[in-house]
Amino acid sequence: MVLPGLLPVLAFALGFLYLGNVRPDWAWDRCFLRGAVLFGAYAVVGAELLGLVHALTLPALLVLWLSPILVLGTLLAVRTRGGRLRWPRIPSFSAPEVVMLILLGLFLLITGAVAYLAPPDTWDSLTYHMARVAHWAQSESLAHYATGIERQDLMPPGAELGMLHAYILAQGDRLANFPQWLAMLASLVGAAAVTRQLGAPRHAQLLAAVFVVTLPMGIAQASSTMTDYVVAIWVICVAYESLGLLLEPSP
Repeated sequence: MVLPGLLPVLAFALGFLYLGNVRPDWAWDRCFLRGAVLFGAYAVVGAELLGLVHALTLPALLVLWLSPILVLGTLLAVRTRGGRLRWPRIPSFSAPEVVMLILLGLFLLITGAVAYLAPPDTWDSLTYHMARVAHWAQSESLAHYATGIERQDLMPPGAELGMLHAYILAQGDRLANFPQWLAMLASLVGAAAVTRQLGAPRHAQLLAAVFVVTLPMGIAQASSTMTDYVVAIWVICVAYESLGLLLEPSP
């Protein structure tokens, strides 16, 4: 039952490609970050609305994620038949840049493998991150519940809502670590994008991404249900958009 858990990723990928086609004036990293904001908000709002009617169930979440997939897939298919589909262009890289790309890939691969193979087992995961996710899934609602650990009802729920989607769609915690891992991936894109906005060359942009992916605490958290990277990507998106207003004002 892991495959349904990949529906949000597919929806994001189609949204990213669609944004790149309807806004060819945007850089691809802008499309990526705005797609992350869009679907992050979609996941939160969708969970809140379904929770109001006690409908946080597998069928409801399947409908929630299949809807944008079908719509975006249809729109992209129309553009494909018209020969107007635009794809990201892969540039040529120098030898040092290839080394940095390999390093990025290794860190992503290793942390991704750990995220998939290891169940959530950190202290915070067991005391409130996954505990509240399991309660929400059981009650099919985000309503407060009786608990001796007040953090479960008091802490902001945004990151855990991503885990909730993964938990219900995959029918277990196999993919529960991946919202944080995906937030790390988006943070790498965001760090490189902000560096580009500041006028740095491409090798400096890759170096910024390498710096982010090699943070010791980041490595520890990328394969868990901790929430720092989820916070980080929202902060990075705010910084990116703010710099865009200051340095690259839209006409």
